[in-house]
Amino acid sequence: AAGLALQVPLNLERFAGNYSNVAFSPALLAVLLTYPVPTVIALFAMCVALVGPPEFFDVLLRFRGNFVEVGGSWLRFVILLSGHVYMWACTMLLHSARLAVVLGILVALLHSASRRKSSPE
Repeated sequence: AAGLALQVPLNLERFAGNYSNVAFSPALLAVLLTYPVPTVIALFAMCVALVGPPEFFDVLLRFRGNFVEVGGSWLRFVILLSGHVYMWACTMLLHSARLAVVLGILVALLHSASRRKSSPE
């Protein structure tokens, strides 16, 4: 029991990125199953913002009769921020997504308790 009390925090620290993915991936799947069309649109927009050519995001907007140039990095940031806000809002507001987060956390804790190698490298 004492070994388990030391093992779990060490494994949680060592594999924190993996465990956070295990915790939130089921929630994102629940969001995708609940709202498929807006979620796919948000994911597609985020993918385009990440891998699209820089020239694609340099646009001119008409504002009060004048044209204002919007920089590509700012537009990419807004697209990515909007997608992430949508994903986080759905993850936190949907009941099924909150249950999926709890399930993911339980899976991560069970996995960290079952890993035997706990010494940091």
